[in-house]
Amino acid sequence: SLCCCEDREAYISPDATEKLISNACPYYAALIACARYGGLRVPSEPIALKWSHFDWEHGRFTVTAPKTPSKPTRVVPLFPELRPYVDALHEAAPDRSIWAFHRYRSTAAKVYRSNLVRIIELAGLKPWPKLWMNLRASCRTDLLERFPSHVVDYWLGHSAEVGAKHYDRVHEGHYQAACGVTGGVAEPLSAARHRSRK
Repeated sequence: SLCCCEDREAYISPDATEKLISNACPYYAALIACARYGGLRVPSEPIALKWSHFDWEHGRFTVTAPKTPSKPTRVVPLFPELRPYVDALHEAAPDRSIWAFHRYRSTAAKVYRSNLVRIIELAGLKPWPKLWMNLRASCRTDLLERFPSHVVDYWLGHSAEVGAKHYDRVHEGHYQAACGVTGGVAEPLSAARHRSRK
């Protein structure tokens, strides 16, 4: 399934994310990508991004994190999944613009939430709890499949304890991989044994 929910925790799959992005304007496509593929806290971190924070040559950008005053900045990769949407936003930016995300220069979450709900509905999906946070949590879940936890903790700007408590998700893909899924369907153990005896 595209979205896996349990209580207030949800995992938003890459397929669901692409559905959202395809139903969003370039501005919100980049915002969704920053949360889901870059692990940014929306809205506080994207609206603090300046174009001068981007190191295009080395494929990274500096995030100002007002929620973590002990670690006010961190450097995050321009992941391949994220970069096309940030590039498109940059190309469409007015000349001499300072801010990457210039709309709604406030951290009031209502506007960002209501607009994301509209995009989710346009994509034919059902809104999940903690909309932006669960996009960020899904990013962490996927990154942990590829990189050491201390690296992911740094990129997302939180401690290992906070990450484990609030962001780590177990989703359907983990169960399928554990069961040896081939072609999207787990083969019954009895059938596998029968085949191995031939």
